[in-house]
Amino acid sequence: MPTRKSNYSNIISAEKIRKSLEYFDKPDSIDSHSESITSFKKEGLTNNIFFGLMVILGSIFALIYGYTDVFSDALLPFGGFLLLASPFIFIGGIFMVIRNLSRLAFFKKDKKRESLETICTKYYEMVFCTDISDFQTKEDHIREVCQYISPPVFERYLENGWIMFKEIQEVNDNNFGPLECITCRRKTENSQEYKETLPVPEEYIDINTLYVMCEHCDSIFCYKCICYAKHEHRKYLCPICCDATNGLEGLAERWNQTRQKIIGRDNEYLLYDVVVEKKKRKDPHVIDINVTLAGETHSGKPYPKIIFQNVALQIENNWFLLTPEPILINKE
Repeated sequence: MPTRKSNYSNIISAEKIRKSLEYFDKPDSIDSHSESITSFKKEGLTNNIFFGLMVILGSIFALIYGYTDVFSDALLPFGGFLLLASPFIFIGGIFMVIRNLSRLAFFKKDKKRESLETICTKYYEMVFCTDISDFQTKEDHIREVCQYISPPVFERYLENGWIMFKEIQEVNDNNFGPLECITCRRKTENSQEYKETLPVPEEYIDINTLYVMCEHCDSIFCYKCICYAKHEHRKYLCPICCDATNGLEGLAERWNQTRQKIIGRDNEYLLYDVVVEKKKRKDPHVIDINVTLAGETHSGKPYPKIIFQNVALQIENNWFLLTPEPILINKE
């Protein structure tokens, strides 16, 4: 098996820039992109409404369960607790439904042509500065600013990008054949496709028997090398082509891992300044950028400045970032 360089250098690559420019070279590409982003965001709001309705329904069941335990002869575990908690669960569900219904009702397609500094501020504030404990809604934060990412790149986050395999001891009709991890060289002689997505519930299967293959470059890795990557802020991301991503869930976790690495878990980060350093390329549509964030705690204690690397694309006075990934290059 040929050796491949595994350093995530293709997060920003000439190929991704080429595909992005080709996308915007099509007629009405900006309007088409705007329509697809509008649909994508509305889908997120609709999903949140549905989840809120499920929370309300769950609170009703909790109320009935708790009432049965407290006011009847039945002895049910945690009945009293659920009886007390059900009103708060119900209120939380109602708030979620009303909030997302109002956002959906007054949803407007954003046609503003904002400056590069503005979109960098909006994007990095949303994905980095939100609380690490807010993991359940991190994907919603990414949806809010996804219109700033190059469409061909962001499309990779709407799919999983990985095919999973399981080691087998006996050859059968579904045998895929031998597999070898290009990172740690773990290998198996026989395997078959395993119909699960990353990450798997590890209490139900031995992860030492699992392998994954990138759908885009066909690179093979063992489960541990992808899901327990040495650099946790790169887990679930293909180290070779960086196209297999594990979707928005994986991207959200990588941003959370990056934040935790820099400022710790549950610490507050108040952004007060963003500086965008630009370096032009030969192509006037492409600019290398370093985005420096300056933040502080609630008490005013400053954090070291944080610098993220990216590439900006300028199309018809619209700015797009090439990658949504956290590419941390320095802390001043």
